[in-house]
Amino acid sequence: MKRLTLLLIILAVTIGCNKQTEQHTTTNKDLTILTQASEKIINTFQRSLKGELMTAMKAGGATNAITVCQQKASEIASTQSTNVYSIRRVALKNRNTNNKASQKEAEILERFAKDPKMGSFTVSDFSKDSSSVYQYYKPIKTGKFCLKCHGPVESLDDDVKSVLTEAYPNDNATGHTVGDLRGMFVVDIKWPEAREVVTALLADSI
Repeated sequence: MKRLTLLLIILAVTIGCNKQTEQHTTTNKDLTILTQASEKIINTFQRSLKGELMTAMKAGGATNAITVCQQKASEIASTQSTNVYSIRRVALKNRNTNNKASQKEAEILERFAKDPKMGSFTVSDFSKDSSSVYQYYKPIKTGKFCLKCHGPVESLDDDVKSVLTEAYPNDNATGHTVGDLRGMFVVDIKWPEAREVVTALLADSI
C-alpha cells in the first residue's frame, strides 16, 4: 500500500512538472515575434536619435550634436522602454560610462568583430523558468555621418575635440573608420509577460 501511494505521488509530481513545462514552451512563432519586435524597437530608437542629431547638426554643427546626444540618447532609450522590454547601447570603446559593455556583452561584441557578416545574436532559454528574458543583440557599424565625432582624433575639428574633452573626460569612442564595429544595441524582453505588448507593437507597423 505504501509503495502504491509513493508511486502515485511520483506520478502526480511528474505530470505536474510536464504541464508546467508545456505551459511555458516557446514556439518558433514566438521566437519570430520576439525577433521582429526587437528589430522594431531598435529601428524606432535609431530613427528618434538620428532625427535629434540631424536637427542638432543643422542648428549648430557637430559640437551641438555632441551635447544633444549626451542629453537625449539615454532619455530616448528610457522613453522607448517599458516594464517588459528595454533597449540599450553598449560598446568596448565607450563614450558614456553607462554604456560600457559587461563581460558577457564584450564576448558577444567579439563575436561580431570576428564575423562582420553576422547581423544579430540572440540569447534565450525558456525551458527552466516560468518567466525568462529574451536578449537580442545587433551590431552598430560606423557610418560616414558618425566620423565627425567618432573618427580618428587627428581628423576631428578642434572645437569637437574641446567639447568631447569637457563632456567626456574618459572618452574612448574615437579612432573609428567607416564600417567599424562601434558597439551594439541590446534589447531585453521579458517572456511571456511581454507577449501582448510586443504583439500590439508589431500590429502597429502593419
